[in-house]
Amino acid sequence: FEWSHHQKTVVIDQEIAFVGGLDLCYGRWDTSSHPCVDNCHLATKWPGKDYYNTNKKGIEHPELPFIDHLDRTQIPRLPWHDVHMKIIGSAAKDVAYNFIQRWNHHKESNNDYSSHPFILPTPSSKSPIHPSIPGTANVQLLRSISPWSSGNTVEDSLCKAYIDLIKNAEYFVYIENQFFISGTAVGVINGIGQAIVDRVARAIREESNFKIIVVMPVVPEGVYEETASIRYIMRWQFDTIWNGPTSIYGQLKQMFPDINPSDYISFHSLRCYGELEGSEVTEQIYIHAKLIIVDDCRAMISSANINDRSLRGDGDSEIGALVDDTSVVDSIMDGEPFKAAKFAFELRKQLWQEHLGLADSECSLIDDPISPGSIEYWKYVSSANTEVYTNAFPHLPSNHITTLQQLSSASLEPKTTQRMAILQEIRGHLIDFPLEFLKHENMKPDLKLKVVDRIFQ
Repeated sequence: FEWSHHQKTVVIDQEIAFVGGLDLCYGRWDTSSHPCVDNCHLATKWPGKDYYNTNKKGIEHPELPFIDHLDRTQIPRLPWHDVHMKIIGSAAKDVAYNFIQRWNHHKESNNDYSSHPFILPTPSSKSPIHPSIPGTANVQLLRSISPWSSGNTVEDSLCKAYIDLIKNAEYFVYIENQFFISGTAVGVINGIGQAIVDRVARAIREESNFKIIVVMPVVPEGVYEETASIRYIMRWQFDTIWNGPTSIYGQLKQMFPDINPSDYISFHSLRCYGELEGSEVTEQIYIHAKLIIVDDCRAMISSANINDRSLRGDGDSEIGALVDDTSVVDSIMDGEPFKAAKFAFELRKQLWQEHLGLADSECSLIDDPISPGSIEYWKYVSSANTEVYTNAFPHLPSNHITTLQQLSSASLEPKTTQRMAILQEIRGHLIDFPLEFLKHENMKPDLKLKVVDRIFQ
């Protein structure tokens, strides 16, 4: 009961596959503009329970899909940011083989499934059903899989790939993930955080221009004010990033007392606003993507969160695709001409354009991801948007609110006048991740279960 099948795949005729972070369920469909309101009731984009916000209220009666469970005139929806990819060719067959392995294992090990047939792989000699255009990318499938989920030995190739990508990055690492819990927090095993510490330390010693950007949710999904388990996840993330001597920031400050770790690695989130019944509302854009892009050359899209559940291999089942595109484009890196891989470069620019609110004519600003201009603009937009939202909505999670009592008091503050005029200054969706939010709260739940840490890590 501790673990789940967390892979998110669709396979068609063992020839076309889809892999990534997107679940097929309520609330997941969204547009790149990520609106938090849906005011057109005659042609709603989010009918019934697809108008979804578990930060306010959990789903009730899921068997009634077209019956609203939220008052959409008063409560904003939870916008959803995710990344999924389509695969064709031999890598698509690997996705099919992964499912076949899982299916046949569960059929063989559980008598309840005896009436279901075994599934066989399609012979490689068989002519394809679907016409396809030859691609330019080498794609490697990676997994977290174990005896319970597939009958296989424990495989943690996704975790190994994350560490390898970070360790061998030359210029930058860009991460989007739903969670950020790693072995720089005491008690956690996966080595993502330590790989980041080691790579940043190397950059500092070499005095090289190197950046890591992490984009993650403001708070985990759910009503964190009322739910201790959600605040416990927040604590693990803070322990990973900055709280304690083994944290990423803690280790870097011990090794290099004169440097500011945020000059090398920064953490951000996404937020939007809208208007309901004449009143301004806001909601975080929930980051559910599980993505890493390195040096505009390699990209990995998966179902795996950065935590032990996803990455140890013996917990949740996961799958992802590492893309190494042989098609290159002329670009710039650290001020010098550079050959970027088309897939990774265009994906990174598409995401940054969305987050920064750039028009097509402005995208040359982010061609070079580590130039002073790009980094300064990224941090300026993030900081400026954060200040606007904090002024317009004082109760939002921020570094100024360090206890639940302060949070309660902030929610009682009077509404800012001219709020909509202030919000017009917002550009894109990018904001600073509130690293010190609730830092003076005891965020560990009073649970005396031996499995609780293992589940939440």
